[in-house]
Amino acid sequence: MISVQVVNIKNKKEIKVSELEEINFTRNNILFKTVNSKILDDSKFDKSYVGLTEESAEYLISKEIKFIGIDYLSVGKHGIGNQKVHRMLLQNEILLLEGVDLSDITPGEFTLIALPLKLEGAEGSPVRAVLIE
Repeated sequence: MISVQVVNIKNKKEIKVSELEEINFTRNNILFKTVNSKILDDSKFDKSYVGLTEESAEYLISKEIKFIGIDYLSVGKHGIGNQKVHRMLLQNEILLLEGVDLSDITPGEFTLIALPLKLEGAEGSPVRAVLIE
């Protein structure tokens, strides 16, 4: 159980440093709500989803963010830099939560409970995630 801040990202292509600089981070645990909330349930993978760029990942590392969640299947923008974004964040011990349904959530502060399955030898796990006001 952790305190998180849900922030709305307006850019429809990527999470840019310029937009992150405008956010008043009140927590070091962040959930990004983007236009991805509208495509999360689509059966076909959408390569145009909104994700972090390498520069925005570096910015979040500099802000000492410890947890990042996003409303699509990957936190990094699709393409060559996606794996680098994941490595950058994980090497800085930033936990990731991907595929979170934030479609009915308004920006603000919440308590997040995320219960993972216990999977031996896995690098990740599906979770049941619940936000509490």
